[in-house]
Amino acid sequence: MVTKQKIGDKFFRWLVQIDEATCTEVAARGCPKCSGRLHRADYPRKPRGGLLGLAGEVFSKRLSLCCGREGCRRRATPPSVRFLGRRVYLGVVVLLASVLCYTMATGKVVHQTQISRRTLRRWGHCWHNEFPHSRLY
Repeated sequence: MVTKQKIGDKFFRWLVQIDEATCTEVAARGCPKCSGRLHRADYPRKPRGGLLGLAGEVFSKRLSLCCGREGCRRRATPPSVRFLGRRVYLGVVVLLASVLCYTMATGKVVHQTQISRRTLRRWGHCWHNEFPHSRLY
């Protein structure tokens, strides 16, 4: 019998695989500044909202690359499906909490996710006004 945790673990492992594939593609292109070879230089992350994820350990590091050419050493951080840029919360948490706000009372969402009303309002504004004009959309 398949449990919810196994489904959740599989989903989060799939997100890691997508990020790994994206990282490989970015590394193959080389440094965006000097075309030097990029090396893996992951860094630790402690994003908020990990309690909602069943497999929090997949969010403990952010995949990143660093130019190996002396004098450049620029960081090239590939886009991620787990993290939304430099935001503190996990991407899946931002998405789920935003959807929940439209389907439930905001107070209940605040209670269940421990995300402040102000942050939820800011996310709602972003989804309505900024996201539709973004490159990702």
